[in-house]
Amino acid sequence: MRLRKIIGMLVVICSVAVMAGCGGGQQQQAQKKPDFPKKEITIVVPWNAGGGIDMMARKIQVLFKDMGITAVVKNVPGGNGVMGINEVMTSKPDGYTVGVQTSSTLAVMALGKSQIKADKLTNIALMADDPHVLVVSKDAPWKTLKELIDYMKANPNAVSLATVGTNNVNHAVPAMMGQVTGTEFKHVPFDGAALVIPAILGGHVNAAILKPSEAVQHVKEGKFRALAINGERMDVLPGVPTFIESGVDLWKGAPLKQMSILVAPAGLDPAVRDKLIEIFNKATQSPDYQKLAKESGFIADKRSPEQLDKDTNALLKSEVFSKIFQ
Repeated sequence: MRLRKIIGMLVVICSVAVMAGCGGGQQQQAQKKPDFPKKEITIVVPWNAGGGIDMMARKIQVLFKDMGITAVVKNVPGGNGVMGINEVMTSKPDGYTVGVQTSSTLAVMALGKSQIKADKLTNIALMADDPHVLVVSKDAPWKTLKELIDYMKANPNAVSLATVGTNNVNHAVPAMMGQVTGTEFKHVPFDGAALVIPAILGGHVNAAILKPSEAVQHVKEGKFRALAINGERMDVLPGVPTFIESGVDLWKGAPLKQMSILVAPAGLDPAVRDKLIEIFNKATQSPDYQKLAKESGFIADKRSPEQLDKDTNALLKSEVFSKIFQ
């Protein structure tokens, strides 16, 4: 009888100890979850307000509000996005400062013209993957890409063509077009699409390379005329042929497109990084953001940080830029 009581007491003690151990484990696990975000997140857009990237960032800002998260969009234009991304790279790695890294900035990095280093940044989520569109003003005499090229051949440097920045993907499209067709044009770089658009509308430049999100609405309103797409045909621009269909194969069948990736400084706490990935992917995969993507002509699929690293490294190692911008 006494032995039974002793055994019973031991069972109770062991049970209590196990429960305490489990509770401690659960408490420890809960402590690992980051109390994040506790304040507003700054999204650095390295271009002027009013462009396509700025529009996407402000859409995410609204979606965050619906999620109970406060975000502020900060425009830091300059140097093909270098100034803005440098601010992100050198910010405190606490998750409260992120920025939009684009193929334009990556091109500058690939050419060795920037102090920004890929290993000083953490890829978080894809914001957009989109082609480029060659547009002219509604009053331009050219109805097709062939007509524009024929004119450029007969009148070297007579056509002024605007791009967002220099030595980047935006600039690479017309530069490669010039090499492939043997034509010359007057390149007019601007620090953001928000400055390119009024230049075309005002007749200050003849043509421009823009992302669909920056051009579609103006094309629909009849203010721009789209001549060719760098990529595949798009539902939002019905009837507009690709460069290849127009007889100009810029990249030998492999279009060099514009990527916009949300990045944070290196050195993030892994739990904070995972939380950033979670909330940004939740925003970009939401029905509202996907509707914006469809209407604006860009892709916003869910990609892992590892896939984004692969995409980034491929562009950084690409020989396209060094061959074009010698």
